[in-house]
Amino acid sequence: MVDAQATSQPLSYDTIVSLICAELDKENTDKITLSENTDITSDLNVDSVAIMDLMFVLEEEFDVSVPINDLADVRTIKELANLIIKLSR
Repeated sequence: MVDAQATSQPLSYDTIVSLICAELDKENTDKITLSENTDITSDLNVDSVAIMDLMFVLEEEFDVSVPINDLADVRTIKELANLIIKLSR
């Protein structure tokens, strides 16, 4: 895992995308290649429980709180990474 709190540098987009991909790969039963353009729900068929587990990991890792209302607009890994960056500021 990445210890974002141990560094004084802003969160790296690539670091966030890597962690999201690593976590989503656990749900990637079809073994598709994950990229920032992967649609989390339609490409991976991830259910709401898996999404909440992912949010827990991201909130803990990057010390952010993701409002559930903001998740309604998130479809891709890229959008989720950008949301994490926005919330970390």
